[in-house]
Amino acid sequence: MSFRFPDADELVLDNVSLTIPHHQTTAFVGSSGAGKSTLLDLTLGLLDPTSGEVLCGGRSIGEDLAAWHATLGVVPQDVYLIDHTLAENIAFGAQTDMIDYERVREVVRLAMLEELVAQLPDGLGTLVGDRGVRISGGQRQRVGLARALYRNPRVLILDEATSALDNATEYEIAQTLNGLQGTMTIVIVAHRLSTVRSVDRLHYLRKGRVAASGTFEEVRAADAEFARLVELGSLD
Repeated sequence: MSFRFPDADELVLDNVSLTIPHHQTTAFVGSSGAGKSTLLDLTLGLLDPTSGEVLCGGRSIGEDLAAWHATLGVVPQDVYLIDHTLAENIAFGAQTDMIDYERVREVVRLAMLEELVAQLPDGLGTLVGDRGVRISGGQRQRVGLARALYRNPRVLILDEATSALDNATEYEIAQTLNGLQGTMTIVIVAHRLSTVRSVDRLHYLRKGRVAASGTFEEVRAADAEFARLVELGSLD
């Protein structure tokens, strides 16, 4: 699969071919401009490949994008919250009288939000403020994770979802992801080492190509540039 923007001459992705195994955790990593965000957008169906296609179960996702999107839970880098209750933000899109509170409590546990809920004056019924101003950035990110999980997705996608978090919060979310491993297909785009160390398969991108694939340790052994970034402590 290759991709170039319509007004560009150079390919952003050049003949990339990879498999995301069912119920495993896969990470796309690489320095800025390597093509990982474009690869994720193609996987989401937000962009169409210039050549090649994205397949799920042998079928192109482009044949029924709505059905493909219905299987996804996405946690973006910047989680948007509305000035409604915490429960309504987690069950985003559901009518208030149709919220499954048992499911909300389950994803609150999975996203490690139980302490926050216990501290809020009205628990799940607390208004979070416009854009979630009444809770911290790390808490907003965990609400985003709970929202994605509420959909009971087949594929959970995290797009640089931990990049702006403090180390303690990022570690907690990494632990949550570790706990979810094997229960669903997880795709991560990240630059923090702690987020991707324990993934099942890591694809290291460089200049629009997959430079190395394997476990974290296999890629470190196979690619000197990646090994150097690991030494420096960041995948930027």
